[in-house]
Order: sequence, then structure tokens, then C-alpha cells
Amino acid sequence: MRALLLAGARLPDGAPAAALRVAGLSLLERALFVARDAGVTSAVVVADAALHGGLRAAVRRQDVGVELTFADPASERDRILAGLGVGDPVAVVAADVAHTRHASPALKGARPGDVLLEEKPESGGGPDALRLGAGRTWLGLAVLGPERLGGLLEAAARDPAGGAAGALGAELSGGGARGVPVPGLAWQLVRGAADAKAARRMLFGSLVKPADGWISRHLNRPISLSVSRVLVGLPVHPNHLSVLVFLISMAGCACVAWGDHYWLPILGAFLVQWGSILDGCDGELARLRYQGSLLGAWLDNAGDDLTTVVYSIAVAVNLGRFGHSPVWTWLGAATAVFALIAIAVSYTYIVSIGSGCVQDFPSNVERAAVARTPLRKLWGFIAYLSKRDTMDLIFLGLAVLGLLEVIATLFFLGAAATCFVFVRRRVEMRREARAGVSEGCGGA
Repeated sequence: MRALLLAGARLPDGAPAAALRVAGLSLLERALFVARDAGVTSAVVVADAALHGGLRAAVRRQDVGVELTFADPASERDRILAGLGVGDPVAVVAADVAHTRHASPALKGARPGDVLLEEKPESGGGPDALRLGAGRTWLGLAVLGPERLGGLLEAAARDPAGGAAGALGAELSGGGARGVPVPGLAWQLVRGAADAKAARRMLFGSLVKPADGWISRHLNRPISLSVSRVLVGLPVHPNHLSVLVFLISMAGCACVAWGDHYWLPILGAFLVQWGSILDGCDGELARLRYQGSLLGAWLDNAGDDLTTVVYSIAVAVNLGRFGHSPVWTWLGAATAVFALIAIAVSYTYIVSIGSGCVQDFPSNVERAAVARTPLRKLWGFIAYLSKRDTMDLIFLGLAVLGLLEVIATLFFLGAAATCFVFVRRRVEMRREARAGVSEGCGGA
């Protein structure tokens, strides 16, 4: 699919609005990534010729993956239409509107003639530049047939700030296009510094996951977002953060294993907890700057899981060094075995589907936690508590209390429960596959 990126709007100082940088990317780069993830392979950036230099400079990323040309709608209308082809639908994206990553699936699912909009009759519609009339606001996304683009280009040439919305409103009124409401899609028109701040808040707000637990939502995520706000404009790759977080966690494990019996284990537990908090930053930067990759997903997941295994072994080593019962050494070994089995079960599945995200393994831990069978409910609840954000904070508190034995016990119970839930779910999936039921992603 090809795309038409409308980038003619100007800031008060005359610079192109689409060149403004928000959360590490220019608005034009954000529009390109939205289009790319919707299936666009080539795009025409439409703006006055005087803005082309600034817009070209705004595309700093070399990994966009979209063939890009620039054209003036006033003088190059026919060339633009010829370049977009005949018959194939064209994605239309307003490059001065910031969207979250959820915009790409909405655009990809749109049919020719769809104008994506927000309906708020009580407010009379959004900004004038996007107002369609009748309380409807254009979201800066549409898919049109080539025969509908001529009028859109003429309107963009006459009024770069709001002509496109006017032309689309006329198409809707005349039956040449369909309005498709997209509830919940976050967006922000950016025409100045205040709008850019609002867009930044919107983008960072979108990073809070519905699946975040209480500790992640109220402790880890606010801290990691604060760090990400500092890092997002710096040349730091998410994969660099994944490695750094792993090294911090390994330093913590070393303190636990080879330190004394009290103070260094506390320092170690503190470092592991900080690793758990900062572990959110790599994913946050990847989502903000469209830098997610299979390698990054594996670095993140493997680092988390290896930290859990090494941490459990470190606690057992500490208890063994200070003359505690050999049972703790055996318990640590059993914990590592259970954890590695669970890791092997989940990793073999996600490799088979070409993913690097352990959340794609449908463990149904949450479903097990509310199961009717008491045993499954217990195992599921323990497995749910063994999530890293919850586990590491609890372990820090126990380390302060000097209760390494309790940490070792909880490690064992969490690993055993997770292993039980994962293995049982994998067996269920194989049975479902033999019965002809899809192994699609479920609970986790």
C-alpha cells in the first residue's frame, strides 16, 4: 500500500509542524512508522516546496523502511497522482497529528473510503483543523481510492492547515467516503510547543499496560517512565538498556551469593529490585521510538529469566556458606530445575511461532488463579505472585528482615507453581492441537 502524508501545516515561526520532535522522533517520522506498520511501503510527503528541506532533515532514522518522496500539491498535483498509481487504495496520514502505536492496526484494518474519526457531539468536534462537522473530528487517518485524491490535494494546496479535513468532510457529506469511529484511539494535533507537551504526555501515558500488576502500576512503572523521559531524546538503544539492567541484576546476585549474611544481601536485593524497575525502560523506549525487534525481545526475556534463576541460586549459595542445613542447597537446586523447565516449555513455544516475547505463551496464569479447582487455584495464585515485579519487592523486604530462608522457600514455591502451570498448559495445547483447536495466544 502507498501513502499520502500531509505535512504542509506550519508552526507560528513558519517551520513545518511535522518536523517538530516529540519523545525522540519528529512527527513526520512518527507518521511514517504508523504508515509502515499498517503495511505502507512507499509514501509521498505533500507540502509547499519551501518546507521540503526542513521535512527531509526531520527524517533522521534510516530504518523507517518506507520509500519516501516529497512533492508540492500546488505545482505537482498530476505527478503525485501518477506516482500513487491507479486503482489501489492510498493511506492518508496527517503528519502533524501524533498517534500512539494503536493507530497502525486501525489504519491497516480500514477499507477504501474509510475516514477514521472521533465522535463527540456534545463538544462540537475537535480542533478546527480536524473538524468534520456534526461533532466529528478527523483522527488524521484515512484510506481513499485514487479517484478521491485530486480534491484532497487541491484543498491541501489552498489551506495546508485545515483544507484536508474540509475536503474529507465534503466527501462524507456527499457519500464519497464513510466515517468510521475509532473509540479510544489517542491522538494529538501539534501546532506549537504546548501541543507538543500534550502529545508527549499522551505518548508516555500510552505505555502503561492494562496487564500491569498493582506494584508495577504504582511503583515500578512511574519510576521507569521518569527514567525513560530523560533517555528518550538521547542516543541510547533499548538493547543497551536490556544489557545494563542484566548487569545490574547480576551484580546484585553476586552480592547476595558472596557477601556477608546481612548487609550485602540487602544491597544485592536492592540492586535486583532496581533492575526490575529499570527493566521497563527498554520496552518503553522501544515502543516510543519504534525500535522493537526480535533480538530486543529475546534480550529482555532471557535477561529476566536468567536473573530469576541466578538469584535463586545466589540465595542458596549464601545459606550454604554460612552453615545452614544442606536442605537449602538442595532446595536451591530444585528451584533452578523447575525454573529451567518452565523456561524451556515457554521458549520452545514462542520460537515455534516466530516470536521473542514470553507473554505470547498462553500460560493462562491469571485464569488458573481464579480456577474452581482448589489445587489449580493455589498453584496459579503462587505463579502469579512469582512475577518479577512482585517477587523482587517482597524479597527486598525479606532481605532487610534477614529472612533469606523465607526467600529460598518462596523461590521454590514460585518456580514449582510456574512449572506446573506451564507444563499443564502445554499439554492442554497439544491436546487441543490434535483435536483441531488453534494454539492461539490466550491468557498471558
